[in-house]
Amino acid sequence: MSWKFFNSTYIEYAVQERQACMLTGEAGMGKTTMVRAFAKQLESSLTHYEYICDSALTPKLFYREVLERLGMNGASRRTVLKRQYQTCLLDLYEQDK
Repeated sequence: MSWKFFNSTYIEYAVQERQACMLTGEAGMGKTTMVRAFAKQLESSLTHYEYICDSALTPKLFYREVLERLGMNGASRRTVLKRQYQTCLLDLYEQDK
């Protein structure tokens, strides 16, 4: 099974099941191309996606970046950021967003 087929199926599953997903991999593997092509197929009023491209992203910076993009101010401690991130995603899920 090819890398692109696997990840395309992974993204489709995540969207159908209303899950968050993250793709990682080496530069030049086609991650950006695949995400952009898939995003064009989505109905924007029903699906929210964020594209973060940063090879130096730590877990703490990831949580902060996602929260900022969703309009929230993140805490300074990683454990609190993680809890904020989880709560935010759960709230969006429960609101059917």
